[in-house]
Amino acid sequence: MASADVWPWGYRTESGELAGTLVTFYDRLSVLIGKTFHNVLRPHRRVIRELESGRVDLAVLYESPTTEQAGILVAPVIQVRVLLAGLADSQLSLSLGGGLAGRTVAYIRGTYYGEAFERDDSIRKVAVKDLRQAVEMLLRGRVDALVASDQSFFSTLHEMGLGAERFRLSVALQQQDGALYLSRASSRDDLVPELRRAVETMRRNGDLAEIFHLP
Repeated sequence: MASADVWPWGYRTESGELAGTLVTFYDRLSVLIGKTFHNVLRPHRRVIRELESGRVDLAVLYESPTTEQAGILVAPVIQVRVLLAGLADSQLSLSLGGGLAGRTVAYIRGTYYGEAFERDDSIRKVAVKDLRQAVEMLLRGRVDALVASDQSFFSTLHEMGLGAERFRLSVALQQQDGALYLSRASSRDDLVPELRRAVETMRRNGDLAEIFHLP
């Protein structure tokens, strides 16, 4: 199992322990199917490459043309909204397709935010390692806006002790789906029915809602 090294999905604590929402998800999934997973933390793009090569068997990723080529969709796990954020006192039009033309927009390197963002060549896209860096750049005026999932945005603000009132938000994409994928190069396709049943159990018993709740 691979977790993207992006807050809040996956990270290491000060003591070196793996933590994050995906780490918790994998741990509970492991208990339900009675099998031990070896969970690894990887940069986002490397997760996709290793899923494609079969170096990792399973990963939770946003649905995209790239992930569909690399893996077989096992089960939907989470739905997020993709947000555009600017400073509360800015007068920018927070929209894609021309609204931010010529402006700088920070985004987490390797993350898929939908086709509208992928195809918008009118904006200057600034890749960052994590959303904390993007928020700090926005507060310092180094970028004009940022794009992020609601999960990443509100979790990062909570971690930083910042209130949402400091920002102005718009919805760039109403629904972006994240799903559990099995590598097309994996030999463990026998696990797919069991994994699907386990994810559905987590949906019914409230585990998914608890793990991926917005702060």
